[in-house]
Amino acid sequence: NEDFFFYEPDNYKIIVDNPPYSIKQKVFDRCEQFGKPYALLVPFDTLERQYMSDIMKNKDFTIIIPKKRYKFNEMTFTPAFKTIWVCIGFNLGKQIIFE
Repeated sequence: NEDFFFYEPDNYKIIVDNPPYSIKQKVFDRCEQFGKPYALLVPFDTLERQYMSDIMKNKDFTIIIPKKRYKFNEMTFTPAFKTIWVCIGFNLGKQIIFE
């Protein structure tokens, strides 16, 4: 029940989230401020954004590409867009993993 942009828990090791896509850059920026490993599920085309180049430059990152498109919440259809996991700071040993 706290605001992600103004609150930091006392004891945590990682952040895993499916952020609202309309504010995903703001979520990436906030995760960077925490300085902890994080994984965010975002649309594939997020990789095209300039801010992603800035974030991933000189970082340990991995992109996990799921085999299938995820269905969100209780949708009865599969979305038209592909999602990926952008993982920063996990030392997974590869930059791209096909799930």
